[in-house]
Amino acid sequence: MSTVSEHIDIPLAPAPPPRMGRFLALDMLFEGGRMFVGATSVLYLLSRGFQLQDIATLKSVQAAVILVGEFPTGLVADVVGRRLSLALALLLGGAGFLLFFTCDTWAWFCVAECLTALSLCFWSGCYEAYAIDSSGLASSPQHLDRFFYLNQTCNSVAVMAFGFAGGLIAARGVGLPYLGAALTFGAAMAWLVFALPRDVQGSRVAAEHTPLRVHLRNAFADGILRPTVLPLFLASLLVQLVIQPILHYWQPLFQELDPSVETTALGTTFIAYAGASALFGSVYAAIAKRAWVRSASFMLTLFMSFSVLYMLVGQMRAWLPALVVFCLLQGSLASVRSFLSARINERITSSSRASVLSSLSLFSRVGMMGALAIIHWQLSGRDGERLSVVNLYNLFSTVSIGLCVLMVIFLLVVKNDKKHT
Repeated sequence: MSTVSEHIDIPLAPAPPPRMGRFLALDMLFEGGRMFVGATSVLYLLSRGFQLQDIATLKSVQAAVILVGEFPTGLVADVVGRRLSLALALLLGGAGFLLFFTCDTWAWFCVAECLTALSLCFWSGCYEAYAIDSSGLASSPQHLDRFFYLNQTCNSVAVMAFGFAGGLIAARGVGLPYLGAALTFGAAMAWLVFALPRDVQGSRVAAEHTPLRVHLRNAFADGILRPTVLPLFLASLLVQLVIQPILHYWQPLFQELDPSVETTALGTTFIAYAGASALFGSVYAAIAKRAWVRSASFMLTLFMSFSVLYMLVGQMRAWLPALVVFCLLQGSLASVRSFLSARINERITSSSRASVLSSLSLFSRVGMMGALAIIHWQLSGRDGERLSVVNLYNLFSTVSIGLCVLMVIFLLVVKNDKKHT
């Protein structure tokens, strides 16, 4: 009996998606710990005898520390290791919150503010670099998009849950949320040590003995000096400029629209817009595998929707319609930021990812502080004339139109770059 051997090609199964849940849970604990005190921090400091100008001074100390420490901590993450940098962020943050809870002098409050600011510096850029490189997300654009949209959803849920819990705890003691934040950071530390993988980047750098000057060069050569990254960075910078009224002056906006609005209504607004951000993120995460999600037309649609909604908020004259539009605006904004983060990380090819992201974040923070200074100048009164918050929204929404123009320029640059390659 003769046997016939046949060669059968069996298609390989697609690679399983990276395990993102462990990384997302870590960021939820970090953001949640910070949000424990987000709603009550000013009230706590006032209860300790500080004036508003004292609190403004503390926030200025925080901003100065972040400006100085943003880029060096990114270098530390690339040279020493991302996992160690995240551990330092949690350790410093936990110590800062504990110090806020126990200290009683101005000097120690300044030290606590410096510790929490350094915690933000070590976390900024490092978390994304650690998650992307350790899970192999950089080689899979659709998974990269899904990661950032899921991260948006998880952070929004953490903001709602931990912010609400912090408010409940503050009813029993206005300083207790700081203790809760420190305990949450402790839980995050345990999760980092026992549930997350080894630092791939740190071991590779240690093996290659990459000099510090290489990371310095990569931080800019693979970032703002790269033609395909620069327009995206400028778009991120412009977003940071125009969103400051949305982030910091939404309460005065609703109070100006309806002077009778109560604190509970503002709390409803907070929960509603955080929920809208989570909903938008979950929807985009579900469709992230579709090719058109990364297309030029989708990108322009996102930015145009953001600009139109921004302009509509300033035209509302009642609380409820403004709430609906504001929630849509917050969801659109979260999606824009997630989209930009995914596209920037997609274009970073060097091993110095944390340094690149920290350098971009540093310039963005400078722009943010400039925008806040402009807002303070406008609201405090110019030539004896004070600008209303509604008009402030109208002013910054007009600037956001430039974001759409910049995206068109970016598309032209990319198209021209492809023709020459």
